[in-house]
Amino acid sequence: MKLLNYIQALENLKASLMAILIENRTLHCYRLFGKYFTVSVDATGVYSSQKQHWVECTHQTSRNGTVTYMNNVLEAYQPPTR
Repeated sequence: MKLLNYIQALENLKASLMAILIENRTLHCYRLFGKYFTVSVDATGVYSSQKQHWVECTHQTSRNGTVTYMNNVLEAYQPPTR
């Protein structure tokens, strides 16, 4: 299975888990003032390589000319407010 397929499978799993949490109202007890959902946002790298896997891959070139290709992700979390 290619890397992109693994990444897509993980994203599908996260979406399914969030849908279950929302459907079961599991997160409602963590609302701020009983009304608002708080959300923390974080960006991080999930993979880097010296080899380019696809054209849209972000990259960074070091001072000595070495190119590193990276896959980054932006995640949103709901921290507990109790």
